[in-house]
Amino acid sequence: MKIISNETGKTIANILTNHSMTLDEALDLVGAEPLEAENSCDPDYILNGVELWYDDLDLVPDNYGEESEDE
Repeated sequence: MKIISNETGKTIANILTNHSMTLDEALDLVGAEPLEAENSCDPDYILNGVELWYDDLDLVPDNYGEESEDE
């Protein structure tokens, strides 16, 4: 699984797991620090010095965005 930015499609973090999880669980697992956002312009998390907004993130399978060989 991986956490991606919906805005850019960039991978934020890769997660090796043998079960499904929520985005909240994944953010906790990779060590994202939750922040107390005072307004919608403030980030919700910090990960490796990068500000993250929860609504801009998605948890997807590892092969998300890859072309299928069947096409």
